Amino acid sequence: FDSNIRAGFFVNWDPQSFYSLKSNIDKMNLVIPEWLFVQDNADTVMADIDTKALSLMKQYEVKITPRVSNYFNEKWNPDNVVRIISSKKRTQKFISSIIKTIQQNQFQGVNIDFENMDDKYSKQLNEFQQELYSQLHAKGCTLSQDVTPFSNSYELAELQKYNDRIVL
Repeated sequence: FDSNIRAGFFVNWDPQSFYSLKSNIDKMNLVIPEWLFVQDNADTVMADIDTKALSLMKQYEVKITPRVSNYFNEKWNPDNVVRIISSKKRTQKFISSIIKTIQQNQFQGVNIDFENMDDKYSKQLNEFQQELYSQLHAKGCTLSQDVTPFSNSYELAELQKYNDRIVL
């Protein structure tokens, strides 16, 4: 990845997001769209890809690393993440579904945004991030993670080993 990152976020739920993307995409080299979600009752990622925005991103040849979010059914769902990271089998199934989605859509990686997580799960989150990082790098893809400043939920010294970028 270029060390001079000019990134923007994109969301499907705000029509203004597309107009902002259209107005500014020529100044960006990376877009982080909110397109992948941790579901309530499945251990696979759910994709909600805006095809109009995807087409624009591909036209401008920007790197696309969609956000994997635990915002699902109109609320933050930390329990969905805990269910997945508490089992090696579920973790592997979830990571495989992320990789399949990346490959199908020719994305360059993903961004992890798990919010409202209890501090007691930081070790399992680190292990998840390490495993995802390892598998993505083996496929030539990147990994970034969103973290909340001044939060005890993240072990930044550890996470920097398993992320290409950390986004505050």
